[in-house]
Amino acid sequence: MLGKIKPNYSAVVRQYDVDPITVKAAYLRAQSDKTAVIRNRRSRRSKLDRYQDIIEGKYAAGCSAGSI
Repeated sequence: MLGKIKPNYSAVVRQYDVDPITVKAAYLRAQSDKTAVIRNRRSRRSKLDRYQDIIEGKYAAGCSAGSI
């Protein structure tokens, strides 16, 4: 990253065997002086949340996976 010369992404990809998007993101992150990417994840409820008590009860009773 000398001056305003952009790196050859293809050469870096071949050298380090990584995804080109990863190389470009790392380059842009280094240019903007950010150290980490923070992504917000949505917290989703599982389809099994409603049945958690039943599943735990059957598991504790030693039931087979098919019956659970």
